[in-house]
Amino acid sequence: MKNEKVLVHCQAGISRSSSIVLAYLIRYHNDSLEKAYEYLLERRPIAAPNYNFLIQLIRYEKELKNKSQLDDKQNPIKPVQTTFDY
Repeated sequence: MKNEKVLVHCQAGISRSSSIVLAYLIRYHNDSLEKAYEYLLERRPIAAPNYNFLIQLIRYEKELKNKSQLDDKQNPIKPVQTTFDY
C-alpha cells in the first residue's frame, strides 16, 4: 500500500491509536519520538498515550536506533567518494 490514506482509531482516539501512529512514525519515517509526538499533536491535540505505552515507545525508539547503528557497522559496503580534489 503506497500513498494511501489509512484511518487508525480506537474507542476514544486518545491513547491506543496514538501509540500505534507514533510507533509507525518512529519506524517508517525515522522520526524521533519527540518529533513524532509533536507532529501527532498538531493533527490530534487530544492524543495522549498512557504512561506504559510511552515507556514502550521509548524502548522501541532506542531499539531501532541501536539496530540501525549495528547495521551500519556490519555493512561491508562503504560509501564511494563522489567528489575529487584536483
